Parts: sequence; C-alpha cells; structure tokens
Amino acid sequence: MDGLFQNGDIGAELRLTINWREHALSLRAGGEHIQVPGNWTNGIAPSISEAIDTFKDACIAARLSTEWVVLYGSHFTRAERINIDRELGFIDAPARKWRNQPQSIPLGFGPLTEARLVVSLDI
Repeated sequence: MDGLFQNGDIGAELRLTINWREHALSLRAGGEHIQVPGNWTNGIAPSISEAIDTFKDACIAARLSTEWVVLYGSHFTRAERINIDRELGFIDAPARKWRNQPQSIPLGFGPLTEARLVVSLDI
C-alpha cells in the first residue's frame, strides 16, 4: 500500500514480500501446518499490527492519500499478470516515484521466514 502526496509522489509505503521459493521449500521440509506462536493475537503476528499502525499514523500525520498496489515477481509471465488483473479487477496505476530516499523498517513474521513487511517513510 502506498501513501501518496497530492502530486502523486510516494511518501509512505507498506510492502509485504513473500519468497515463494523459500515458502515451497518450507512446506516440503516441515509440512503444511505451522504452529502459531503464543504472542500472536487472533493468528496475527505483532509485527503486522505494528507495521499497519505505523503506516496509518504516518499517512494521517502527513495527510497522504492511500492506494493499494500489487507488484508481480519476475516469475509471473505477462499473460499470467493480465489474467490475474482481469480476474481481480486490477488496473494499471501510473508510475510513482519517491521524492527522496525513504527510511525503511523491515519486520519479520517469526517462524514465517519467507515473508516480511517493510514500512518505508519519506515524510
């Protein structure tokens, strides 16, 4: 999700990345069931709540509008991306840029090493 200034520049970003190769290897090695740690609330890692709160607070403080963005990994073909976009009703967004180099905070998910959240801010 991007937080945008009125001119369309990015001021904040909340990005979830998943290493699908590592995910597939984890499933093969350990099976499909992972025990959720006790400190997760309703199955949600504390880092997710922290990242969302940080992102929302930054957007409100800087009066940024928000926009959902999906970036496809290079392993998706153009045809696959078009089919997914059509199925989910996605449209191409205009190219966005950062005004300055953002500061980023990476947050993990405990036992789910294949996924991480990154909060980036330029406000």
